[in-house]
Amino acid sequence: MRWYHKSVAAAVIIGAASVAPTVTAPTASADPIACGLVTAQTAAVSAQVASLNTRILAHNAGAPAAMAGGTVAQIAYNGNAAALAAEKATLMAAIGAVEAQALACHTPTKIPEIVGNKAPSPKAPAPQAPPAAPQGAPQIAPRPAPPAPAPAPRVPSLALPRSPLAPTPPPSTLAGPTASLSHPAQPAIDTSGLTNVVPVQDLPGAAPVNTAYNPAEMFGPHGLQPASLPNSAINGANAFRWAVAPANAVGPGMTHDQMIALSFAHTAMDLFPAGSIPSNARGDAYGLWLPPGLSAATNSVPMVVYRGTTKIYAGPLDMFGRPTAVVAYVTPDGIKQGGGTVSEVPIPGAPKGGKYHKGHLCPNAFGCPGNIAQFLSPELQTINTGTGAQLEKLVREVVMGHAHGVPQQNVTWWRVPLYDGNHIRPYAYMVTAYGDKGWYIAPHYIQNY
Repeated sequence: MRWYHKSVAAAVIIGAASVAPTVTAPTASADPIACGLVTAQTAAVSAQVASLNTRILAHNAGAPAAMAGGTVAQIAYNGNAAALAAEKATLMAAIGAVEAQALACHTPTKIPEIVGNKAPSPKAPAPQAPPAAPQGAPQIAPRPAPPAPAPAPRVPSLALPRSPLAPTPPPSTLAGPTASLSHPAQPAIDTSGLTNVVPVQDLPGAAPVNTAYNPAEMFGPHGLQPASLPNSAINGANAFRWAVAPANAVGPGMTHDQMIALSFAHTAMDLFPAGSIPSNARGDAYGLWLPPGLSAATNSVPMVVYRGTTKIYAGPLDMFGRPTAVVAYVTPDGIKQGGGTVSEVPIPGAPKGGKYHKGHLCPNAFGCPGNIAQFLSPELQTINTGTGAQLEKLVREVVMGHAHGVPQQNVTWWRVPLYDGNHIRPYAYMVTAYGDKGWYIAPHYIQNY
């Protein structure tokens, strides 16, 4: 079951940040036309500084309310902080460019400081009166204070790359059951009854391990066209569950197990050309990567399922018996065939009749199997049959050529559960999808509690 080194990554908070307004930075030149614009550019930048200062002060004053408002308020607050920081970095670059232009044109200019642009200087101690000279002693005039140093020229600060963050895990009261190494959530399930199992002894990785990366940039086409999420993810009652993830979303919040599993995804799917493995009555064909010492009677190894030209990769169960990740290349014939058997047996963390369902990391409607542990995860009913299902429906429409204004294209679907420690239920899912003609759902997190 332990086919590579195990470690668990810590998870921290993220929020969706709005796009900051930008300022067009001039190029320093003594050209008369450029010099004639300095005054107007100075006024425009100064106005934006004033606006940003007002919003920064208002944001900082709202910290106590955000702390008291719970997870949703804190996510929004942190997202606004990230947006303000990005706007400040952009504005600092514009200020530096305007000041450089003013210097080239010999035009005096004064732009106000941005709040928090520099740390406040420590207060100097109040001047003390010199002790009185004894009577009869000569009076000595106090030494004049040295002149204040001229202020250093302002250098525009560079925007430092922010570490990608993940949603915050739930409080312990909502975290749900746990597993252990000795009692994993999902024991190895016998897959010896599966037909057309193709063991592969050596499967090299194709993506960096322990490095965050954007799957659409690594494996998708150029010229991606970001698409809108379903309305339920924007305006519905569960819209608060959705948060924009970093573009390089493969990595943040994921365990080492998951990073290694994802590094094999595309190599595993490309291992066999579509149609090269004979199909059984349901059209299933399974490929298991079997490291030395493991047999086909375990599903604790990566698996590939072929449904016509649809190829579906599932990472192994991790050391706690939880699914790690699913990547699927979805085509029309896979959707037409469907996913075959859907087991009614509950999975750990999703007892029958509860608010958590046996969710599919890759839906049955894409052609993904519904009776193999690597593909199943405890998922809130409101996601499984609501907002998450609507995203799956949108992907299906794109693949089948039924999405208005979008050309038919095959779509690569990624879904990765994020875990807190050894808890069985994911506290969030990272999901993204990209078509082979540029259609694109940017990475998002979906809160699962």
